[in-house]
Amino acid sequence: MQVMSVLARFQPCRYVQQAILNAAALRLAEVGSLSDAVQLLEGLLEVDASNAVAKQLREKLAFGHFRSVTSSSLNVQWKFPSRTLGHTGLDYDKQCRLLEHVLCTAQRGDAWSVVDTIERFSVEGNGWLKIAGGGKGVVLDDLVKKLAPQPAELVLEFGCFVGYSSTRMAYWLRHSGGRLLSVEVDPIHVCIARNVHEFAGVADVITVCTGYSEDVIPHLKMTLGAHGAPRAADAIFFDQRGTRFHTDLWMLEGEGLLKDGCAVLADNVLKPGAPHFLWYLQHSPKYDLTVVSLREFAADRIEDWMALGIYDASAADVIVPAPKSLDRVAFLTDKARARSCNADGPCEVDEDAWARHAQEIRLAYDEVKIHPRIAHILQSPGAPDSKPFVDWPESLGKNMENRFCCAFSGVLYGDCKRL
Repeated sequence: MQVMSVLARFQPCRYVQQAILNAAALRLAEVGSLSDAVQLLEGLLEVDASNAVAKQLREKLAFGHFRSVTSSSLNVQWKFPSRTLGHTGLDYDKQCRLLEHVLCTAQRGDAWSVVDTIERFSVEGNGWLKIAGGGKGVVLDDLVKKLAPQPAELVLEFGCFVGYSSTRMAYWLRHSGGRLLSVEVDPIHVCIARNVHEFAGVADVITVCTGYSEDVIPHLKMTLGAHGAPRAADAIFFDQRGTRFHTDLWMLEGEGLLKDGCAVLADNVLKPGAPHFLWYLQHSPKYDLTVVSLREFAADRIEDWMALGIYDASAADVIVPAPKSLDRVAFLTDKARARSCNADGPCEVDEDAWARHAQEIRLAYDEVKIHPRIAHILQSPGAPDSKPFVDWPESLGKNMENRFCCAFSGVLYGDCKRL
């Protein structure tokens, strides 16, 4: 609450300040300080009656449609922050515009409308967003609906950003009664994502934890228990820095947070890359590795990979040491990522540079004999309105009871178009 109070004073933009204060009201309600939450929401609506999320929260509290996550009220010291002029120097302009766009154009309470609105915001020229949209969204849907043990009860996500992927997965988890816990290091992104979740009507399915993954993971079982969620995951989605994937996965294994058959999915393992993660999944007896080769969202010239590993809890715990040359590859992936996240100016890596980088990383993988089984996103020819699908291998694992057969809508895989 103290962090949100400080953040709200600096106003990177009006919509971010609203997002922070809405998130503060959510947190006050969660810890049982309902009167403080109502008072904050009333103050927000006095300043701006168009605050859609504040309206929605006030209605939920008025009708008692809110479940606290603590057994007793906490004594929270909270005051409405005084408004000050100025700028933090942190540029959240694109995220501000996205949140405004979602609140103004998406259908309130319709998670799929919110997902579609976020994708269209990026595709229609408002600025590229690092989200798992397009073909990557098809893989995300399969993660929850088919690849994880069914029905999926718990998904863990690392890297929430603006709440796109968590909202998309929560849409499917609601059907199975499951829950999602997301970890995000940037507190502004946490506040924006929580507003997106609330507006989409999936806030009751999602818990967002703020902090570095290495600090959050040791406390996850306690956090999950406080929210009435299962203590081990059916699926995990990594979407943070790729050179952390393998160490975070080791920590999750050590904490007993993976169910047998857990589906572990990671984005951006080619662009910018996750060399040690791929090495581990390829050489560990505990994982059955498949990589989906596909186009980056809203950037058709760039190849990327999403890596899937199906966890076998009964397999031997063997770690094959990675060659030293992978350290150099990891350095290059982090360097490219840092250049693309330049806080002091425009992105230094354009689409052509990313396309070259992806091919260089693929060659580097080949040199150390990282040769994963590769699947693709396909679509039936002559039917542009048909849904894209992944040609998952038949031998993928025990989770997929309803495996994809060799034909889709009467069309053989060989006749389908890759996306």
